[in-house]
Amino acid sequence: MKKLAFSLALVLAVSGCAASANKLSSLRPGMTKQEVVSVLGTPDGEGLDGDRSYMNYRLFENRMTDWEPSPYTVVLKDGKVISYGRENQVK
Repeated sequence: MKKLAFSLALVLAVSGCAASANKLSSLRPGMTKQEVVSVLGTPDGEGLDGDRSYMNYRLFENRMTDWEPSPYTVVLKDGKVISYGRENQVK
């Protein structure tokens, strides 16, 4: 019984650590930072580079098969989303 309780607790803890990458389909260019946060939650990290700001997330692509979340980035310019996607594919 203790093993079952531990396993359930572990599954719940892991599933609550990161959002699903499926939520990216709700993002649109022109959204504000607050709108992004309302969809994806608080970013895992943020950064600035010139006139662009970056919101970094670790998202599960498939919660049933992925053991670790993948890195995703949302890029904003003048406070509005201009691009988003996998960290190494965003411009």
